[in-house]
Formats: sequence, structure tokens, C-alpha cells
Amino acid sequence: KEFPLKVPVDVTLPFSQMYDLNLYDLTAPYTLSAGPINVRIPSTLKPQSVDEKQLTFTRTHRDTWVGTGYVKATLVSKEWSNLIDYTQGNSGQVTYEGQPLYIRIYQNNPEATRKYEALEVEANTVKGDWIVGGNIVWSSLKGNYVGESGGSPGRGQGLDFFRIQDGVTMYNGNDLNPTGRLDGDVPLRMRLLGTHSSTNFLGKLSWGLAYRFDSGEHYSWTRRIKRTYLNPALDGGFGSSTTQYEGQQRGNHVGGAASYLDLSIQQDFKLLSFKNGRSVNGYLKLAISNLWNHTQILNPDRTFNAAVSGTNDPWVPANSDTFGKTSGPSNYGTPRMINISMGLRY
Repeated sequence: KEFPLKVPVDVTLPFSQMYDLNLYDLTAPYTLSAGPINVRIPSTLKPQSVDEKQLTFTRTHRDTWVGTGYVKATLVSKEWSNLIDYTQGNSGQVTYEGQPLYIRIYQNNPEATRKYEALEVEANTVKGDWIVGGNIVWSSLKGNYVGESGGSPGRGQGLDFFRIQDGVTMYNGNDLNPTGRLDGDVPLRMRLLGTHSSTNFLGKLSWGLAYRFDSGEHYSWTRRIKRTYLNPALDGGFGSSTTQYEGQQRGNHVGGAASYLDLSIQQDFKLLSFKNGRSVNGYLKLAISNLWNHTQILNPDRTFNAAVSGTNDPWVPANSDTFGKTSGPSNYGTPRMINISMGLRY
């Protein structure tokens, strides 16, 4: 059971007050989700599925100037169907402890969308002591369905969660679940690698440079909004508050891009040789990620205050001094890291 707090939704309470019952409105309708009481899973429910299509073009080359290798381009399309969601508010009621509760029904919602499209280009060539290769991916992930995360698979999106209550439309679904670029959508990823091998009096020496680039990740402006601001007639089973998307848009903002140059150097040396052809080799390796210690702001503060009167309230940053700026290490990309390792191979 979930009872609403008496304090405003934008107030943060210390953990020590969590069990103070005076802070909760125990007389309000409560949220309940219990299988034997008000949750229904129909026998006709289908498993989620993904239709994936790929078209690949590959060209190999053997040339005195560029060496021996290949270039491959792949078009990818993935579209999800039978996405599992739930509806509540328009599917009947049951009575529990003398209180009517709306039934929650899990369903394959045709309004739930999720689609991934990409062009992947991969190349590799070998010439003498050099190996050069990499891949570039242009992609988009769009829809209105996130639906699950680590530890909560198939939880649904709630596209029809009290959107229609007893046959009456209660709020605009685009305020809470708009269609757009989904979280995690990175339009461009690039990985380029060059390695060189040679020999010296100790043995084999290998070194390489790797370039990594990720364009800015798409994200949305969101804030908390009270149930009553959506519609005063919304049943208490909806919960005391929910998340509103700015401008009924999803993923229309872009974070900072990340680029790194990594260096790796490894020296192999032979320690022991046996008559059967086997040997014991040692190695010493130096690996430096973000070689130049490039400082990059990827995720600045973008926290907003809760709405104070309705869905059309101005969007006010929670902290005007830090909004759009950095407030801690988590706002930055990965700093330079140096790893030194050594060992034996036999």
C-alpha cells in the first residue's frame, strides 16, 4: 500500500523521518497492486518480440598502397512488437477492505512503440607491421516505450494508466509518455584503432593508439507533478504524483560528446626455451586511457522543481546556480587512468 505524503512533492525528507506516520495521509485512497486482488494477466498475452532486418555490403581489397583488408557496411532495422504494458482505470473494479480498487490488466499495447535503425561501417587493413581498423555507427532509437530496466524486466510503461477512467479521458498522454528519442540514444559512435609491431633485442614490441568518440546522448527535461494538477478527478490509485515531460517531447535535448585517445605499449621477452619447442615468455604492458586527460562535461545539472499549480507552469531549475553547469565528478567524462601490468606466458 502506498499512502501520499502530506508535504509538497518537491520537498526532500531525511531518511530518519520515513517512518513518521504523521507525515502520511492515511485517510486518502491508496495504491494497491496485488495479483490475487486487482491484477489480471490474460491467457491471450503474447511474449514481446523483435523483428530485425539486416542488409550487408562487403568489399575486400589487396593493394600495394593500402594493404590487405576489407570494408563492410550494414543497414540494421529493429522494431519491437507485442510490447507488454498495463491498463488501469477503465477495466472494472473490485472491493478490498471496503474500498473500491481499479483492476490492472496486462496487455500487448499496440500504441507502445520502440524502433532502432542504424548504419554500421567497419573497416580493417594490414600493411607490413601496421594494422589499422575501426567502426562507425550512425543510429537512432525512437519510441514511447522504455518499459524495463535492470532488475525490473517487462514492467510495462503505463501508457493507459488511468488515462481513461470510467470511459472519460483524464489527461493528455503526451504529458507523461511522449514519443521521441529514447534515453540512451547516441546518434554517432566511433572507434578507430592503429597498432604497430616490431622486434628488438628483448623480443616483440607492440604499441597502439585507440580513438573513441560518442556523440551527445539524448535526454528529456522532466519534473514531478501532482496527480491533482493533471486532473482533480483522477482516482487516488494513480498515486500522489508522476513525471511530466517538458513540451510533450522526449529526447529533444542533447548532452555533451565524449572523445578519448588511448595508448597501449607492450614489450614481450623470452625467458626460457625447451627442446620440444615450448617457451616461457614474459611481458610488460603500459595502458593509458584518456592519454591527454581531456576534461569533458557530459551531464551537467538539469534538475527542475516540481510544478506548483498545473501542467502549464513555467519550468524552473531546482538550483539556478548549478543548472546547466557541473556540481560534481559525475558530471564529467572519465579522467586519465594509467595501468601497468606484467606477467608470464607459457
